[in-house]
Amino acid sequence: MPDKAADAPGMPPARGAAATLRPAVYVDRVDTLGAIAVVRSLGRAGYAVHAAAEHRHSLGLLSRYVARPALHPPMDSPAFLDWFRYYIAAHGIVAVVPSEQLALRLTEDSDEFFHLIPFATSPSRLRRAFGKYDLFAASLEQGLVEHLPALRLIDFDRQEERMRGTLRFPAFIKADAVHARQSGLSGEVVRVRNPAELEAALGRLAARFARVLVQGYVPGIGVGASFLLWDGVPCAEFLHRRLHEVPYTGGISSWREEFRHAAIRADALARIQALGWERGPVMVEYRLDERTGDFWLMEANARFWGSLHLPYYAGVDFPAILLRRFLLARGMAVPEPVGAAPLPRRRVSCRHLPAEAQHCWGKLKSPELPLRAKLAAVGRFFALMADPRVRSDLGSFPGDRHLLLVALYRFGRSMLRGLLRRVRRRPQRLVTDE
Repeated sequence: MPDKAADAPGMPPARGAAATLRPAVYVDRVDTLGAIAVVRSLGRAGYAVHAAAEHRHSLGLLSRYVARPALHPPMDSPAFLDWFRYYIAAHGIVAVVPSEQLALRLTEDSDEFFHLIPFATSPSRLRRAFGKYDLFAASLEQGLVEHLPALRLIDFDRQEERMRGTLRFPAFIKADAVHARQSGLSGEVVRVRNPAELEAALGRLAARFARVLVQGYVPGIGVGASFLLWDGVPCAEFLHRRLHEVPYTGGISSWREEFRHAAIRADALARIQALGWERGPVMVEYRLDERTGDFWLMEANARFWGSLHLPYYAGVDFPAILLRRFLLARGMAVPEPVGAAPLPRRRVSCRHLPAEAQHCWGKLKSPELPLRAKLAAVGRFFALMADPRVRSDLGSFPGDRHLLLVALYRFGRSMLRGLLRRVRRRPQRLVTDE
């Protein structure tokens, strides 16, 4: 196979001769915020990071902690496995930090590449950990019914359904890629407003997924309990709560802070044990009603998560800890640990500035919020920019702050294009003498 299969056309070569002398690690989907944090962590820790993406404009390819950027064929294409097989052999890759999509692709038909993945103790356990259906099924089977929202677990093939509680609407249908009927399908989350919409959506999803989870609405803020396990024992942990989300009514985190909650921590560890997860990263997500103290399980993700910069800035370097344990267990040499960011005196908070702009814009557009709330949102947006205690996902990492400027430029360009499209679609008024 020609060498051009290993390196993306038009991409720069490895950055420095030292890139070939350090343990080579392949990091997937570097267009995502979590993968960018992995690239930075491992690059700073002394690994030669091979940052991979399907698109050449993926932000993580521009990180100064990348030793070699690479573009790969579409992951669901027949050419991908041949490309991947050649790449890891040609560059001496000793570990692969996968996205969920890559982990499923590599364990779909065989365990040829499983020895490179520092997650789980078997391919079947790795695949099971990507199923939200499986998490709730394990909780019900082992009697962990406290802190569960109202739900329905539906197995279309077996025509089986388990229910708990009465669903409140809006409800959410979660269909995972691991239960897709066809390889390459992505997971889906469908929001439904009433029982009729729910049944219609289930009818559509049954053609593409074998199993789905339906969750009823619960109030509160998002809380994440993150752990790194090795042989069933937590060797690193971190809890955070979401302060801002996109959309502002509930969604992905745009601003979050370090958090402590003993009951959520204990419940999360019980869920992880019920799922049989023994090795690798996992974040268990909850909704917490701060008025009553009640909390409910939402899902778990057995991979590195989007808010990974926050624990790094708080002194918990999940990726470097994992790779060190993984390679030492295989009898391989590892770089000397450098440690994460200096431990702060106060609890750390961190925000993703482009997402924060979306959060603020969503409030400004909302017909439900009063003018006072909208002005307060704008004031807080700029006040937080001037607060030295608030870190930036992209802009606070030493030696790599330029990624924030690139992200803001791209975000601004995208917003401008959207505004121009709206102006062009706006109907023109006819000028008359009347």
